[in-house]
Amino acid sequence: MRTSGIGLVRDGGRVVAAVPVGPAAEAVLRAAEWVAVASSGVLVPVAVGPRRRADGPSVGARLTAAVRDGVVPGAVEVEPRVRLGDPVQQLVAASEDADLLVVGDHARPFGHEGLGDVAAGCVRRARCPVLVVRPVERLHRRVVLGAGTASRAWAATAAAAAAARWSDGELLVVRARAWSIGSVLPLRSLPLLRSLDPVASAEAEVLAHLLALGQDQPRHRRGAAPAGSAASVLVRESASADLVVVGRSAGGSRARRRSTAVVVAARAACPVLVVPTDGVRTEPAEHRPVRRTAPGDVLGR
Repeated sequence: MRTSGIGLVRDGGRVVAAVPVGPAAEAVLRAAEWVAVASSGVLVPVAVGPRRRADGPSVGARLTAAVRDGVVPGAVEVEPRVRLGDPVQQLVAASEDADLLVVGDHARPFGHEGLGDVAAGCVRRARCPVLVVRPVERLHRRVVLGAGTASRAWAATAAAAAAARWSDGELLVVRARAWSIGSVLPLRSLPLLRSLDPVASAEAEVLAHLLALGQDQPRHRRGAAPAGSAASVLVRESASADLVVVGRSAGGSRARRRSTAVVVAARAACPVLVVPTDGVRTEPAEHRPVRRTAPGDVLGR
């Protein structure tokens, strides 16, 4: 299996971009295009309008204009789609067979969290990974991985490691005990699994995943270990990161609404990749390098 720089999109896979109204469309399309180009995949821009069939042409015209302004002609295969109805339902359905769904965070306020209703709904309900795009002032060359459910987080680990490697940056793993008391630890080699040490155990689990996935561990840095909830630690670390990768476990709608993934996607200062820890099409496979493109583009620049 050949994967893109974000670590999840198969060679020739489909990347769905939720095209919003306004200037946010450009950042979403730019990020989705970068991933699709890197994986020789297909870019599927989707615009959702009201249920009234008469609104279809105007939605289509808006989508056509957004693609014309936001996608480099000939850079990637593009399959625009217009859907009518509830935005979250339509985007979740449109991404059913996709490798990645890219959304912006500029929709209406979502409760007190600050994430748009549409983005929050997609984070909670999409079956594929969701990349929440937001502007970043500068490159930190640092990717943060939330490893709270490491035994099921193959896809999240692969994505974080690939993103760190492509940006020539460091990977920092955030480990929380039962997702209540968080600590930040650097990824480093371990000669043996020290199972009684939760920090060492977390590192060993991540390294084991990378080995099984055929991926080399990226560059790392030793750092401090601040305490706090998993969400608060991830949000704090996002201030000096280019990407935060966090898993989203299965659960009821109420649990998903308050999940670490939703809170981090809402409050992080950088883009966030939310990876379902159940049912993602990622399995151990040989990792083969793919051509590089500018890593900053996926971060909303």
